[in-house]
Amino acid sequence: MRFIKGAVALLAVGAVAFGGSIAGTSYVLDSREQAELEAQEEAQLARERSAIEPGVDDSVEAAANAPEIRDNIGSFTVRCQVHEGDEDGPLMGFVFGNHHQSLDTALHSAEIFLSRVAPEGNGEVSHCRTWEDYTSMGAFDENGRPV
Repeated sequence: MRFIKGAVALLAVGAVAFGGSIAGTSYVLDSREQAELEAQEEAQLARERSAIEPGVDDSVEAAANAPEIRDNIGSFTVRCQVHEGDEDGPLMGFVFGNHHQSLDTALHSAEIFLSRVAPEGNGEVSHCRTWEDYTSMGAFDENGRPV
């Protein structure tokens, strides 16, 4: 009888340990799925950051006359293109800046990140526009990935 109780107790401990390892595996799979989902969301954000919409007038004059639109949290977010040499040069990337009250301060904060996109000093900020979705200040390459 003692032998049977001991064997049952041993089986119970083994089942708990095995169940715990299964639960641990389940947790790892959930975190991998979460990481994959986050990577997909980041890739989507990168595509949106780097989108240059065809048919939209991106001239300097149009950017200067664009309406001052606040982003989805009520501040000003500005996206500027960075071109090599001048505005007609190849696209090097984008810089974002934001400020809770001043559009000029948001533009200035975007320009601070110019050296990250053009470290050799050959880039020029152009085509700055207010952005509808809040995006953290920073620099992004031409594919929308942070630099």
